[in-house]
Amino acid sequence: MPPGETTVESVTPAVDSATLAEVPSAAPQQIAVTAPDSPPPKPEVPAGTGNDTPRQPATPPAPGLDWAEIASRPGRWPAQTRMKAPVDFPISVDGKRSGSTRVPAGTSVKVVKIAEDGVDVAYAEYSAKVALDQTTLAEQISAPPSESQPVVPAAQPSPKPAQPAQAAAPVKKDESLLIPQQNWRKPPGDDRASLIELLKVLEHDAQADSSLQVTEHPEITKGVKLMMPLREALVQLGLSKDLIPSKIPMAHPGIPLFYRSFPSKYSLIGDPEDYFNLIYIITDADDRVVGIQFVCENPRSSTMTLPKVDFLTYNYVLNRRKAATTLKVGCVVSDSSEDVLLLESWLFDVRRDKCLEVVRLYLPKRIADFIRHVTEVRLGLVE
Repeated sequence: MPPGETTVESVTPAVDSATLAEVPSAAPQQIAVTAPDSPPPKPEVPAGTGNDTPRQPATPPAPGLDWAEIASRPGRWPAQTRMKAPVDFPISVDGKRSGSTRVPAGTSVKVVKIAEDGVDVAYAEYSAKVALDQTTLAEQISAPPSESQPVVPAAQPSPKPAQPAQAAAPVKKDESLLIPQQNWRKPPGDDRASLIELLKVLEHDAQADSSLQVTEHPEITKGVKLMMPLREALVQLGLSKDLIPSKIPMAHPGIPLFYRSFPSKYSLIGDPEDYFNLIYIITDADDRVVGIQFVCENPRSSTMTLPKVDFLTYNYVLNRRKAATTLKVGCVVSDSSEDVLLLESWLFDVRRDKCLEVVRLYLPKRIADFIRHVTEVRLGLVE
C-alpha cells in the first residue's frame, strides 16, 4: 500500500432497492482512501475537564542507572524505599552482635546513604547495608515527576437537586473490632521456625480463636485495659503523649499487630536493681492497646540464669533472636491475672555467665488466642 493511505473496511454507499437486486452479495472490499495533505483536526475536548494534556503512560525504570552519580547527589535520594526481599538487621550488645531482627519484604525503610555498591537503610533503631536491587530505589529514581503528581480534574459544578438532600448518617465504627495488619493470612515464607516456636510457647495457655470481636476489657497492667486508646494508656503509664513515635508493624510473622517504643525513666516492674529502660506498647491498626512489653537491657540481678530449655526468640515485639551458639534463650509463660498472660524471656551469655537482656510481655489471653489462630493459619494447619 502506498504511503499516506489508510484502509477503511465495509464502506457501503447509499443505493436504492432496485440497485441492490442487481448487485450480487460479496465480501466487503477494502477501499484505499487517500489521506489529505493537512492532518485531520484533533477531536474537541469537552469543556470543564481541566486537563488539556493527556497523561503519559508510566515509563518503565531505566535499565541502567549511574549509581556513582546518584550517590554524589543526595538531593535525588528518596526519604524511604521498600524492600523487595526479607532483610536481617543485626543486633549488637556491648559492641558485639547478639541477634538479629528480620524485616519482611514490602516493608518501608529509611534511606540513610546511597553508595555505588549498596544502600544503608534504617528500620526503627536498627541499620544495615543491602544491595541496590533488593530495594525499589531504581524504580523510584527513574520514575518521571508526573507520576508523583497525578493530574486532578477540575471540579465540575454539581446539578442542584429538586429537593434539599438530607445529610447521610455517619457510619458508626465498631469499637469492639480488632484490626490487625492486612496481610496476616499470607504464607510465612522462610520464617516457619519462628511460627513453630511461638506455637510451642502458646500451646498450653491459648486456644485458637479466629474472631476479631473483643467484648471484654481486662486490665493488662498498671491500669491499662485491653482496647484502651493509646493516649489514655500513656497517661496511665506516666509517659508523655506530646511526641508519640510512629507506629511500626511488628516483624514477627505470627503477631500481625503494631508497636511504639518509649524510653522509661524508672523501673515499673521487676526487682529494684533491674532497670527496665524500654516500654513497647502493642496496638492494633486503630491505636488501641492490646499488649505491653517491658525490656531491661542491662539486668544486674541473678534471677535469670542459664535456661533449661533453649529457644530462639527472646523479644517477640522486635522479633529479636540469638545469633551465636554461646547465647541461650529462656522463656516462661505464667498467668499475670485470670485474663492476662506473662511471657518472660531472657538472653543469657554462657561465656560471660551473665544475663544480657530480660523481656516481660503482658498479653491478654483473648489476644493470645487470636495470635495462635494466626500462627496455625500461616503454618497451613487450618484455613
